[in-house]
Amino acid sequence: MTSDTPEIDETRQLAADQFGKDLDPLEKYESDFRQLEKDGFDAFEIMHSKVFDKQDLKERTLESYGTVFKQWKEYMDSVGRHPACPSGRHVRSFADYLQTKDHRPNSPKTVKDKLILLNRTFQYWQSDPALPHEDDFNPFDLVLQEGGFESSEKKDPYNIPRSELGEIVRGVKHVRDRGIIASNLKLGMRATEVCNIELSHISLQNEVLRDHYPELGSDPQLKGHENAILIPHDIEGNKSQRPRILPLDEEMRQVLTQWLLVRPDNGEPYLFLSHSGHSQMERGVINRVWKKWFPEEYLEETENRQSVTSHYGRHRFTTYWEHQGLSREFLKYMRGDTTSKDSIDDSEAVNDYIHTYYEDIEETYRKQIFKLGL
Repeated sequence: MTSDTPEIDETRQLAADQFGKDLDPLEKYESDFRQLEKDGFDAFEIMHSKVFDKQDLKERTLESYGTVFKQWKEYMDSVGRHPACPSGRHVRSFADYLQTKDHRPNSPKTVKDKLILLNRTFQYWQSDPALPHEDDFNPFDLVLQEGGFESSEKKDPYNIPRSELGEIVRGVKHVRDRGIIASNLKLGMRATEVCNIELSHISLQNEVLRDHYPELGSDPQLKGHENAILIPHDIEGNKSQRPRILPLDEEMRQVLTQWLLVRPDNGEPYLFLSHSGHSQMERGVINRVWKKWFPEEYLEETENRQSVTSHYGRHRFTTYWEHQGLSREFLKYMRGDTTSKDSIDDSEAVNDYIHTYYEDIEETYRKQIFKLGL
């Protein structure tokens, strides 16, 4: 998105003058907020303690929220304005800055997500009678309504031949990383879903592993399902609309077994662990794994192609099954999509009455899932 043109700014100022309105109504409170800060008042900390801390959010989520607040405060400091007293111009400029900064520019969607978070902060200030933020002015809501956060063009992913894709995955030397990439490709899992998978979600018929990991496959939803994985939908960060159970073919069983035999045994419930702290991974780790092992030629975004990230696996998974002629309802199940008329591209009300289960897709999956030569 871009800031208002001078013509639009001039028109808006004329309208404000005509109706006795102020385009920057919070400017007059800036010195008061700075004085309060000297007395130990921080509006951002109040937001954390009053709202976010009561939502039982994971530590990494709170850290990501803290990063957004830090970026906003630093940006407002750079333009000489207190972060609790923005105008619409400040919010627009901040959005432009996030999309164009030299180091790791944010995608339009990421910018929108950050403004939504900051908007929640501002709405909290508006609801607190101790603060001067009036209900008739919210610069974050104003900029979000103006839009401009959609990518102008959706690019196709790279068409990597399956033989080359198999060669790349076979070349992944670290067994954890190979398991991560295979999970994205052969199970269509999102990055966060991979981070959230626990040992209890994995059913493997391997006596050695079951003796060492008694919690393996212990989730009640896996009862009666051998060599399968449960991908829940009701875990923070998982975007799927319903849980799904998918079969683990020979290749997936092999890579998971190789990893579990050397996985750090520290009591953590998660299947894949971080290298540094041997704890739950963050979503960004998954993309770093892909960037580490995929050739440079696929990591660059071009005029017509998306750069390869972990989400490439979900694209590849969906496209493969579509080309196999899998019914749309079966594909929805394997992706974790709802069967309602809002899902993918169907519009018939009858979809609300169609239900798919693991037993419906198991045989087809085991017979037809593509092989990578692992």
